[in-house]
Amino acid sequence: MAALFNIVLVLIGVFVIVFSRLNFSWNKLSKENFLLFSAGGLVMIIIGVFPQLSFAAASVLGIQRGSDFLLYFSVIVLFYLLIRQSVKTEQVESKLSKLVENLAISNPERKKPGKEEKSKSRQKK
Repeated sequence: MAALFNIVLVLIGVFVIVFSRLNFSWNKLSKENFLLFSAGGLVMIIIGVFPQLSFAAASVLGIQRGSDFLLYFSVIVLFYLLIRQSVKTEQVESKLSKLVENLAISNPERKKPGKEEKSKSRQKK
């Protein structure tokens, strides 16, 4: 059963690296994210091939099982990614607000959508 898990882990690692490489080459993924995901895939492959490394890392940190170490490590990485994504989202929202504000200031006479339709319908009556 453990051997099956190791094979699946290696296959997932290869898939992550290939998928991130394709998205990077299609300009859908930044260089920073490509390196991050590729490193994650590489770690999966290494742990799949050498599972004793997770046990060694766990024992150094005082954790009894290698699987517990992997779970804790994964949660920490996911929190980091969540915080990083939240910061990027806030930056994009701020830039969008400034862009909309500048557009509104540069075109003050621009009519709001919907007012033209109401005035045209009143003229027809």
